[in-house]
Amino acid sequence: MRDNRAQTLFSDEWPFAPIVKFPQMKQTAATIGFFDGVHQGHRFLLSELRHLGAQEAVSTLVLTFDTHPLAVVRPGTQPALLSTPEERLTALRKEADAVVVLPFTIEMAQQTAEQFLQILHDDHGVRHLLMGHDHRFGCDGRGLTPADYTALGHRVGIHVHHAPKAPSPASSSLIRSYLLGGNATVAAELLGRPYSLTGTVVHGRKVGRTIGFPTANLCVPPSRLVPDLGIYACRATIAGTTHNAVTSIGQRPTLNNGTDVTIETYVLDFEGDLYDQEMTLHFVRRLRSEMKFESLDILQQQIARDCDKARQVLA
Repeated sequence: MRDNRAQTLFSDEWPFAPIVKFPQMKQTAATIGFFDGVHQGHRFLLSELRHLGAQEAVSTLVLTFDTHPLAVVRPGTQPALLSTPEERLTALRKEADAVVVLPFTIEMAQQTAEQFLQILHDDHGVRHLLMGHDHRFGCDGRGLTPADYTALGHRVGIHVHHAPKAPSPASSSLIRSYLLGGNATVAAELLGRPYSLTGTVVHGRKVGRTIGFPTANLCVPPSRLVPDLGIYACRATIAGTTHNAVTSIGQRPTLNNGTDVTIETYVLDFEGDLYDQEMTLHFVRRLRSEMKFESLDILQQQIARDCDKARQVLA
């Protein structure tokens, strides 16, 4: 783990951090991607990068983008994201000597593979490029084979390496599909950790406290993927401390809430005011689907059963 030595270059588009000057590297071994979620497949590629860097006696470099490429080339079609920029960057900095965040623009999208390789060589000192087994880049990338990338790299002075297929079937799109289907357990296996959502606790309708289960309403960035509607056993991290919790993602049909989807968490065995605090939810397992109950009394009884089941799951 090399977090203490990692350096990062931020583009002007990167909203949450200042520009940091990237130290000039004479030679690097690099890999490139958006790395949404930094899942098991990504970690396999990054472990291969570290092995390559050690083999070639060069520093390791991860190049990533400030925004999902689809948001630029086909606006409106980009997927909901598995991680925030901060989360993605924090994870990547643990995997390599340096991370560079590139602004993904229309101009970048229009570069050929050879043009992009030349930039990697000239601007970032890349002498070895590790590509995932199915990775393509460049506006001409669809028609290129691994051998083509190897030849193009040779022309600009980069040795292109092709990583083997990862043993994990993990992909960002596959993980999204499991979460949107409510399967937090398999999603966690592919991620290598439970899927998490971080947001701010905001005021809600305060119905939960009237039935003995005060909930914290979480407001999350609109770009983030929210799992399928249902009741989940979670762990909630608040001010550095993690608690067992039950989370409802849904439209609160018993309360005739309409079509608005809320994320409401009852933190087990917790007392205190959470308003305006940051909270991170780690989704362990979906307990059941959302249901409409005939009365608040029946809802109260079901929530008590949900809490008992969550305690068993999280024990």
